[in-house]
Amino acid sequence: MKQLSKITLIALGFGLLAAALSSIPSHQTAAAGSAPVTVMAPLPLPVSGFVTGNVTANVSGNVGINNFPSTLTGTTVPVSGTLSPNRTPVHAGQFFNFPNGGVVNLTVPSGTVLTDAHATLDTPEGMPNGAILVIHDPRNTYLQQLVNPTTSHAGFDLESGIVSTDALPLTIEFECNLATLNLCEGAVMWSGYTTP
Repeated sequence: MKQLSKITLIALGFGLLAAALSSIPSHQTAAAGSAPVTVMAPLPLPVSGFVTGNVTANVSGNVGINNFPSTLTGTTVPVSGTLSPNRTPVHAGQFFNFPNGGVVNLTVPSGTVLTDAHATLDTPEGMPNGAILVIHDPRNTYLQQLVNPTTSHAGFDLESGIVSTDALPLTIEFECNLATLNLCEGAVMWSGYTTP
């Protein structure tokens, strides 16, 4: 009996506690920043600081840059991406057939941005170091690649391109060193674009 009265007292205590807690009023708190905000003036709202990430804007008229670093004033600033939708595609190529090896030189016209150059060679598979494709100007060799002996192909696809100028015209050179086979046949080509 004593045991039953203890259990009854405990149950009664929990019941009273639950009733007391349920009588406390509860309210929801609004999340910060959820109230409507009205900006009266000035409009547009002046903003200062830094913007990071990708920014897209429609702009008409002139755009000014304040506080341009003096170290960049008067210098050329590299720009990437699409610079002009008015690109004019240009290309050139040449078939060759040399009985004892030889050289093909294609000159990229001044003002042209070279975007790729490729060469293929009709040779027996497995002829190592038989030919080489080179892109150069009078001062620099930019790229060179041996023709792959399995695919008989060499090539470059340039993401940003190389500009050919009057002072430094680009040359696509393909040299075939297959004098021992008495055959060097294939084609070399380049392509790029000019802008107005």
